[in-house]
Amino acid sequence: MKRLISLVLFAVILFMAFTGCTGESETQVKTYEGKNVYIDEATELHFDYKRCYSNAENLEDPAEESNLSGVVDSKGEIVIPPKYESAVPAGKNLFVVAEEKDGKTVSALIDKSGKKIVPFTDGQIVAVYGENYSDSKIVFVKPVNEKEYVVDASGKVIINPGEYEELYITPNAELEGIKDGTLFIFDRNGNIKEKIGVEPIACGEATESGLQLVVNFVDGKTNYGVVNAEKAAVVSPEYDRITIIAENRIIARKGSDDSVEEDDIIVFFDGDGKVVCPAGVYNNAYFRKTESGYSQSGTGLTVAGEKITKWVIDQNGNKLSQAYDEIIRKDDGTFTARSGDKTFTLDSNGKVI
Repeated sequence: MKRLISLVLFAVILFMAFTGCTGESETQVKTYEGKNVYIDEATELHFDYKRCYSNAENLEDPAEESNLSGVVDSKGEIVIPPKYESAVPAGKNLFVVAEEKDGKTVSALIDKSGKKIVPFTDGQIVAVYGENYSDSKIVFVKPVNEKEYVVDASGKVIINPGEYEELYITPNAELEGIKDGTLFIFDRNGNIKEKIGVEPIACGEATESGLQLVVNFVDGKTNYGVVNAEKAAVVSPEYDRITIIAENRIIARKGSDDSVEEDDIIVFFDGDGKVVCPAGVYNNAYFRKTESGYSQSGTGLTVAGEKITKWVIDQNGNKLSQAYDEIIRKDDGTFTARSGDKTFTLDSNGKVI
C-alpha cells in the first residue's frame, strides 16, 4: 500500500487536472476587484464547475504563473472569486482552496459563501468523492506533523486525530485506517464497511467452480490467496495480487503495482493449487479481460536491468512467440510486436502474420 505517496500523487493529479496543460482555451471576460477574470473553458472541473483566473497584468493566459484561481458555475457566474493559488470543488458548493501564508502553502475547506468549514492549515485536505464523483460526504485532513482526521461536509469531526495509528487515502481514493494490527476500510460516508485482520476473509465473487479470492492483513501488509468451494486453501495468502483468469488457472504475483522489477515473481497455479509455471520464469504477465472472460493468450515479460523482454504466452505460461522488445495486444486479439526498429503483427498464437 502506498499511503503517503498515494496522497501526494492524489494531490498532484488534482492540481494537474486543475491547472495543467490546457492547450488553447476559449475565455469569457468578467471582473473582480477591478481585474479581468477569465474563464478557462478548456479545464473542466467536476460538478459542472470551471476554473476562472485573474492576474495583476490582466493577461489572458491560463498558464500564467502569477494567476490566482477561482471557480465559476455552468452559467459562467463566479462562485469562488479568483484569489487563491488553487480552488478545486470537493462537491456541490464545497471547495478546497489553497493560498500562501508565511512562505507556505496552506489549504482550507470552504463553502460557496467563503465560510471556512476546515480552517487554513499547513497540510493536505482531500475530498473523498462518492461514486461517479457525486458529492463528497467526508473530507480527509492531514496537517503537517499532526495526526490525520476526517470531517463530514459540515465540518463535524467523524474520525478523531489519533483514533487510528494510520489513516490514509489509497490510489483508488478509498479511505483506510490501521489500528491494533487490523485494517479498516471505510465507505464514502466514513462508516466502517470492512475489517481485515490475520484471518483471511473472502473478497469479490467466487467463480462457478467455487474458487474464491481471500485477503488478510499481517505486519502492516495486505496479502491475497485463494480457497476452493470447501474453503480449503488453494493458494496461500502471501501474494500482492492474484487474478483468477479461468476455472483452472490462477496467476499470483509478488511485486509493486506501480512498476515491474527484476525481483518480482509470477506463479501460475491450476485450480487445485498445483504450480503450472513456477516463479522465476517471468516477472509479470498480462491477460486481457473481455465480456466472455480472460483471453487465452497474453504477454509475459522479464526485466534485466533496464531491458524488458516480452513474449506471447498461453495460460500455462508457455511461450508462443520469440522474444520481442515490446508486445501490445490489440482489440481483435492479435498483437503488435517490436524487435529493434522492426515491427510485426502476430496472431493470437504468437505467429507472425
